[in-house]
Amino acid sequence: MSPTARRIHACAIVTVLWVVWVEQPVGSDQWSVAQIPAPRFATREACEQKAAELNDLERSIAIMQRSAGEARDQFSCLPDTVDPRP
Repeated sequence: MSPTARRIHACAIVTVLWVVWVEQPVGSDQWSVAQIPAPRFATREACEQKAAELNDLERSIAIMQRSAGEARDQFSCLPDTVDPRP
């Protein structure tokens, strides 16, 4: 394998996508990939930003429904190599 081919191959191996997962309801250990238009991100930062937005929205909905601000769902980011389901 040529040096260029090795570099391309090495880059392909370390490329990790980040996925927004949702635990529904919180504390249930029932995980699934978030049902949003694009649940996969190229960077951890972008994924965590989306998860934070979704968690803020969940809290806002809980407050509007007068459930003491307790969210029903919790969004988290994990590398695409990790599956949190039991």
